[in-house]
Amino acid sequence: MSEESPEQKRRFPPIAIVGIILAALCGVSLYIRIALPYDQIFVNDWIWFRETDAYYYIRNIEVLVHNFPHFNTFDPYMLYPGGGGGLVRPFFAWLIAAISLLVSRGTPSLHTIEVVAAYMPAILGTLTLIPVYFIGKELFNRWVGVMAAALVAILPGEFLHRSLLGFTDHHVCEVLFSTVCALFVIMAIKRAREREISFNHILSRKWATITKPLIYTLLAGIFLGLYLLTWQGGLLFVFIIFVYFVVQFIVDHLRRKASDYLCIVSTPLFLVAFLMLLPVLGTSGLDTLYRLSLPVAIIVPILLSFISRVMRGRALKPVYYPLALLALLGIGLAALRAIDPSLLQSMLEKFRIFNPTGTWLTVLEMTPLTPRIAWANFTMSFFISFVSLAMLIYLIIKEKGADKMLFLVWSLIMLIAVLGQRRFGYYYAVNAALLTGYFCWKMLDIAGLRRLLTKPKEVVGAVKKFKKREKKTREKAKPKTFMQPRGAWVRVIIVGIVLFFVVFSPNIPMDRALANSPNYIMNEGWYSSNAWLRENSLEPFDAPDFYYELYPPRDEFEYPETAYGVMSWWDYGYFIMQIAHRIPNANPGQVGARDAGQFFTAQNESSANEI
Repeated sequence: MSEESPEQKRRFPPIAIVGIILAALCGVSLYIRIALPYDQIFVNDWIWFRETDAYYYIRNIEVLVHNFPHFNTFDPYMLYPGGGGGLVRPFFAWLIAAISLLVSRGTPSLHTIEVVAAYMPAILGTLTLIPVYFIGKELFNRWVGVMAAALVAILPGEFLHRSLLGFTDHHVCEVLFSTVCALFVIMAIKRAREREISFNHILSRKWATITKPLIYTLLAGIFLGLYLLTWQGGLLFVFIIFVYFVVQFIVDHLRRKASDYLCIVSTPLFLVAFLMLLPVLGTSGLDTLYRLSLPVAIIVPILLSFISRVMRGRALKPVYYPLALLALLGIGLAALRAIDPSLLQSMLEKFRIFNPTGTWLTVLEMTPLTPRIAWANFTMSFFISFVSLAMLIYLIIKEKGADKMLFLVWSLIMLIAVLGQRRFGYYYAVNAALLTGYFCWKMLDIAGLRRLLTKPKEVVGAVKKFKKREKKTREKAKPKTFMQPRGAWVRVIIVGIVLFFVVFSPNIPMDRALANSPNYIMNEGWYSSNAWLRENSLEPFDAPDFYYELYPPRDEFEYPETAYGVMSWWDYGYFIMQIAHRIPNANPGQVGARDAGQFFTAQNESSANEI
């Protein structure tokens, strides 16, 4: 083996360069998310959170740390009369409670809980850069990953807002876990397809072939499970992955390719997630939908693989396969309608998230995306992503890559979701960043960057020849340098500057404005009013410590005669519950909102008292 030259030894390996860049990007992300808004969240001895749902979580985390790991699924402090649901999907609260217990050695104060909770969204938002980088690297190359991670760090709008210091809600946790899940699914599919794994490999126990894809599959299942334990609406990402597998089964069959690997990846993936979620599933209509949907997602890939094998074995035309799947879908829907029409209706209603109507449109975050809102969320990345999607489709047709097909399906469904509801911008930020990172790389590639990146090997050879020649002739000639040919580098630098000002630069002032904005943050008036209410009103229950107890189920709980509700507009119910330790008559879940609206619009006191 030839010994490395001093020039080669002096060269930084690409992985070290990438590591330094990612560390710097994480620093930038933390600066935007923590340093800029710090003085608005940490005010004297108080911690003022963003949005109202943060106070819902603080309330539930307080109960968790007193009873860890147990939590309430019914909370009498949520609403009067009748109470409300406690923690439905507990992982985000578990995470904050566990860290609070750890840093305080088992006895966290409310201040400790609030500090951990305030920092959590910024840390999780910054951690999202890492799976974004690796997805870009897996799908394209490391430099696409770097540019995508840079964009995730600085994109304004929904993702930045929900990952700022003090925005203690599960949204950024959803993005992190769904992105990590997507990364491991991509890795599992890619390795399984490269190794052409089949059921025969499992039956013959060829562990060397199947171990790595199965490990990635199990990791994907674990993170999908964590995602489902974080957000009650997590069927959205289950739907995305499920649609991908169905599409890929069809594509592989039409190309006369074996699809065993899809079944080997998908069935364990959904099974692991379902087993993780099962202990917290209740009897609500949505949880019943989970009990139906996830087993279907587990079984369907087995059926699709079986049908494909039978059709290929009988040499039937490939076009019959999608027709058979449509027939199977029709039979399934007809059977569900016959067995439980209300469940079918509930399932179909979930697709309203792609096209909200009626009263949904009165909620700001559920309004459709407009060009102005798109610019505020993604700047040029949103518009570039359409070009990148076309480029991606061409690449999939050319390379027939199953991993890129997953990225395409994921991006298209999230694009439809964000067009219907602006709030899904915090999801689409990941897709827009990856698509824009790919576009930027292609522009630099066209300018000649890929060819120039292979130049160092030639340069080392030129330097070696020069030194030999210098030793013989003692000439002081100048060796060829890395910057030659200069014309190619000039093109790359010009394109890079244009991309910086078009793609990256517009985000920076918008980041600063959003991070420094006082909107949606608790203020002294509301905080002091609720603190006064706690000190100067009667306890609704026998003792103040009842606030931290575990409560029986709703149908077993009875309010004492001392219980009462505090009337307010529904936006402020969680403030009353957590800061004042009193029971609101309406809360941000919009429960009681109609009565509150009628009360505040009543024309006289007697009419209001009748409500």
